[in-house]
Amino acid sequence: MTIDKIPVKITRKEFLTLPMETRRRILSEQVEEMLKDHSEVGKTVEELTKTGFGKPVKIHYLSLTRPELVRATIRRQKTETRRVIVKQNSSIGEGGDWDKLDFAGKTVHKETMGGIEMEKKAPPPFRDEGFGDHTYQYLHVPYDWAEDETIYRVYPRWQPGEIIGIKESWGVSDYSQKFPGKLQVIYKAGVSDIDHPEGNTTDRLWRDVDEATWRFYASKNQMRGPRFMPAWAVRLWAQVESVRPERVQDITEEGALAEGILKSENTGRYIPGNCDYATWAYEILWDTINAPLGKGWDTNPWVWVLKYRLLTSTGLQAVQVPQFTGAPFLSIHNG
Repeated sequence: MTIDKIPVKITRKEFLTLPMETRRRILSEQVEEMLKDHSEVGKTVEELTKTGFGKPVKIHYLSLTRPELVRATIRRQKTETRRVIVKQNSSIGEGGDWDKLDFAGKTVHKETMGGIEMEKKAPPPFRDEGFGDHTYQYLHVPYDWAEDETIYRVYPRWQPGEIIGIKESWGVSDYSQKFPGKLQVIYKAGVSDIDHPEGNTTDRLWRDVDEATWRFYASKNQMRGPRFMPAWAVRLWAQVESVRPERVQDITEEGALAEGILKSENTGRYIPGNCDYATWAYEILWDTINAPLGKGWDTNPWVWVLKYRLLTSTGLQAVQVPQFTGAPFLSIHNG
């Protein structure tokens, strides 16, 4: 199969049958052309998903549970998010059982050579460093080490150029009952004209919906968490710029600021925690969200560092999909 004959839509199994060099060439030579030809720059995400041409722009969703992080995103102060690497946001490039991965690097492979029993401990996960400021986005992780002593690549579910809908706490105003087919969405994080770079208030937005949706939500005006936000209510849409693996404790001051850590206007110190350094404040924030899930700062888990650029904070209708001009060959994904 020559490069010229590689279809735009190719399954993972088909892709994995190709030589690695061919995979790299496909991605480096064709991805930009694919995006230019088929993302139809200037159309909204909503229009793109209706073109019928496969999925020109893949859409994912992330949740922000804390209103202050939503506001930091809207103000373009938060441009990164760190998510613990788990099965739900990753894939194994070679395929296989997620439970056989050893992120702790504690599995021991035993074998007997010349009548002597030998043990070899699995190495900790590691990543390949790219050139310049780039880092390859996959992570090497020991796989089924006790049996096969192998190492597989783990990839993130997100790819540069794809679109993210950011979910947040929301509700529907009872005022919506007076307007069949329309729902007024209330966003808990709010945001005033002064805060908003687009110059208009976005704490409430009207959305056109079908009759069944209107009947279901119009009379239920309680606030809901991000988990229960449907796509039509999402106001924050962003584009993935890069993804890389990292230990959470490796975050830098620059990274903590990109996570939305800010200084208190009263004390001039970083919050939460009234800290001298942004990384200290981020540690507190991380534990607030992740320690109850068993992934506290002290466990130093591997995370995906997802860097994104906010496209709009006024809803799907305003999204214009730009052409992505990153380095696709640094984002090789076998899944």
